[in-house]
Amino acid sequence: MAGGLAGTPRSGITAQLSAGFVIAGRAGGFSAKERARVVRATVRSYRARVIWDLLPDAERGALEKQIRRLLERYAKTLQPDRRFLLEQYRIVDMARKVVGVGSVGTRCWIALLLGRDGEDPLFLQAKEADESVLAPFFDRALVTFAELYADQNERDHQALVDAVRTGRVTAAAA
Repeated sequence: MAGGLAGTPRSGITAQLSAGFVIAGRAGGFSAKERARVVRATVRSYRARVIWDLLPDAERGALEKQIRRLLERYAKTLQPDRRFLLEQYRIVDMARKVVGVGSVGTRCWIALLLGRDGEDPLFLQAKEADESVLAPFFDRALVTFAELYADQNERDHQALVDAVRTGRVTAAAA
């Protein structure tokens, strides 16, 4: 089914929308072929009217290039076996994704990649990262940790010295 979506005009696929129609189709007793037809038609219509119409062609093209570069940079961070696997896929579509309550205001994209054929889809999500909500507390926590760690090191060293002095542990000069 994913292969049939890849060639549709304009970019942008909403996985949640597609899955919703598949689930509804199953519940309604539609065959796999009927569900595939409904999903393709719905997604094509949605793409053409909603997702990319919000951006002028020049911005859309620039954004697609940016997302592609982002995924290429991501691939370089993967372990060799995973990078090899990802390299077997090609980006065929992407869309902006609406994110959950905790991420309101952040940009999020989902990319459809296809492997050996249209029956081998892979979805990757790229999400904008802001500073952690814990960042204001990090410096204080790091200082506290460093102090506690140093204290523990001093206690451990003293316990070792005491153990050597009392003969519980033997020590030899190097």
